[in-house]
Formats: sequence, C-alpha cells, structure tokens
Amino acid sequence: MPSRIIRESILDSERYLELNEGEQLLFIHLLLLADDFGCVSVAPAFLGRRAFAERPGLPRLIRMLSALADVDLIRIYESGGARFAFIPRFGQRLRVLHLRSPIPPDSVLNDDPEAQKKFQQFKENGDNLTG
Repeated sequence: MPSRIIRESILDSERYLELNEGEQLLFIHLLLLADDFGCVSVAPAFLGRRAFAERPGLPRLIRMLSALADVDLIRIYESGGARFAFIPRFGQRLRVLHLRSPIPPDSVLNDDPEAQKKFQQFKENGDNLTG
C-alpha cells in the first residue's frame, strides 16, 4: 500500500472548494486509492466498496465524478472497456513508481508536463520507475 501525502494547501484550492463535502471526500479517497502515477479505477463496484461507508446509487456516483471532472480534479478515460481517472497535478514524490492502471491517453495528460515525463520514462524503462 503506497503512502500518500495530502498537503494542507488543498484547503485553499479553488477547484476543491467548488465541490460539496461529499465530492470533496470522494476526491480525498481517490487520492488515497490512486497508483503512484495518479491513476485510479472509477468502476462503481470498486468505488462503492472502497470509497464509501454507504454506497451511493449509480446516478449520484456519476454526478459526483462529473463534478470532479468539471473542476479538473480528475480526467476520466477508458481502457479495455473499463473506466479510470487520472488525477492531474498528483505530485507524489516516491523513490519507485508502480502503475496499477492503464496509462491514460495523451489527451488526458495534455497540460501536465510532469505527468507526461513520468509516463514517458515509465514506457522507456519498463515496469518500474525510479523517481
């Protein structure tokens, strides 16, 4: 289980503050569930089991994920028929990086040069990336 650092500056983030409390909590849970590159499954069964004490209905979950995407805290993409999210500006600094989710398409990484660099190095170096 990777360690995560959630900085207090999140409490000053305009993107984060635009969300309601339930959406904010979902975002924190996504930060904790994401792999070392900021990618995480957004499959309803996975999130229902891992991110909520009481599972929301599918329409509510879709609205919550859409709210996170609308303020660019996540970018949703599909791979192999499954839905994932990439968290831009993820910014975790680890020694070895492991990818558990499919690499997002380039369009999802378009304005995050740090993530583009990490994914490119990962592609070039194989299964693990030393940070």
